[in-house]
Amino acid sequence: DNTSVYILGPDGGLNPIGIPGELCIGGKGVGRGYFNRPELTSHKFLPDPFSHVHGDRMYRTGDLAKWLPDGNIEYLGRMDDQVKIRGYRIELGEIESVLLLHPNVKQAVVIAKNYGLGDKRLVGYIVCNGKFDKKSVDSFLRSKLPEYMVPALWLDLEKLPLTFSGKIDKKALPDVDSRDVVTSNYTEPRTELEKKVAFIWKRIFALDRVGIHDDFFAIGGHSLLAVKVMSALEKEIGSKLAINLIFKYPTIFDLAKAIESPYQNQVGWDSLVPIKPSGSKPPLYIVHGVGSTVSIYFQLAKNIEDDQPIYGFQPKGLDGIEVPNQSVEEMAAFYISLMIRQYPSGPYCIAGYSFGGFVAFEMARQLKAMGKEVSKLILFDTSAYEDPAKLTLLKKIKLQLGKRLVNLGFAFKEPQGFYEQKSRSFQRKRDYILIKLKLKPKPETQKDHESIIKVVAKNNVKILQKYILNHYDGDLHLFKVKNRSFYVEDTEYYGWAPLVNKVHNVHVSGHHDNIFKKPGIIKEMAEKIQIVLDEKHGSQTQIKPSID
Repeated sequence: DNTSVYILGPDGGLNPIGIPGELCIGGKGVGRGYFNRPELTSHKFLPDPFSHVHGDRMYRTGDLAKWLPDGNIEYLGRMDDQVKIRGYRIELGEIESVLLLHPNVKQAVVIAKNYGLGDKRLVGYIVCNGKFDKKSVDSFLRSKLPEYMVPALWLDLEKLPLTFSGKIDKKALPDVDSRDVVTSNYTEPRTELEKKVAFIWKRIFALDRVGIHDDFFAIGGHSLLAVKVMSALEKEIGSKLAINLIFKYPTIFDLAKAIESPYQNQVGWDSLVPIKPSGSKPPLYIVHGVGSTVSIYFQLAKNIEDDQPIYGFQPKGLDGIEVPNQSVEEMAAFYISLMIRQYPSGPYCIAGYSFGGFVAFEMARQLKAMGKEVSKLILFDTSAYEDPAKLTLLKKIKLQLGKRLVNLGFAFKEPQGFYEQKSRSFQRKRDYILIKLKLKPKPETQKDHESIIKVVAKNNVKILQKYILNHYDGDLHLFKVKNRSFYVEDTEYYGWAPLVNKVHNVHVSGHHDNIFKKPGIIKEMAEKIQIVLDEKHGSQTQIKPSID
């Protein structure tokens, strides 16, 4: 009837069946705009990109909806209910709609609240048909939604507060006191160390009680809070600890047990970290990014095949004592010595992300020179570069123009990622100025995890600037993201083609900064990494279309 209905994603593209997006309407019924509201009109009334009639417009309703397989549209709530937590944009209505699919849930509402240190977490308010089973509801949500969309806190209510018009009154929802939060299998801390860990968790998460079997990540923890927790725990017990301990032992009981173990120092800040040591296949060795730790790879390991071992490298100096490696070549040789000691026979599967891609590349070169077999060399969104000293004026101008064009494209396709990237850049520049003006202490004078990691990361940047790329006599698997956030002259092979025998491109979703953060992208990465690892020499055609 002269009406078009679209459900669009953040990039303005049409969403497939079952994927929530903004409901937009086109056709003859679209009005001219808002009376005397030109700014709002320009935001809500847009040119219709899907119409073949010049001048047609569509209206953005601000409603969240999704197509059903039978052609109907399911309304999920208002886009106004969108919140941002840990860099993820979350539709609260989508969580609520999934909750209502649970057979024991009668009513549900989800909100975002700030708890301690400015940390924002999801809180679920539930009205049940009978007794509320937190474990059942939590498991149900995790089977249908990514981890970051599962509420950390729950409150069981007899009924939800309503407005006069019968809608849920979110302003009247009770504040969540941790004594009211539904917890399962609460066990009080018993040992002195368990009490210290629990005290830190309670302070950081703003909770009145934490049980020794509560999972750090289930109650709202993430990698940034993990650094704060381990730094605080170091100060409390007076000894060095590795940040990766909390990823391996996420409950108070297991973490305290690991810290008290006589083998803790071996796990500590070792440069070779067992991320997932079990499995009979040849292990994958992954080199850290410029940020130095291997914590980002633990979620990847949870999505990889059970039979695939994974180990990670992290640099010297993270303990605040050892001197970091002074060149990429030296770092590569050090990691090779650890790898051969653990897995002497090979063949070797090596991967690296960003800065780690260059270290992995150099490791592959050195292994070849030693007569060792490199089965797979995988680089995650890493581009080769030209020596800045050899750049002509024309190339420098082209480089700057290219960077700005890429920035514009990235800002359009990934506005949130662009904002976060520029915010980090601004913070680094601000800190540099404050340190120069002596308004902030130098990182070297501080000994907490965050400061030490920054010092080691700075060294990584420094040694990379001195590294010269040379030819590697082997193939390379290059994982390329959908939305590029940096300029490369060679958009097809990122400059690696002249440096290797052959480049095999692997296309993945997301952008440079979120490929090891977003659950959906992590799962995609894990699947494609496993395909590459299981691929035999000369059999690339068997695994298309995942790999080009």
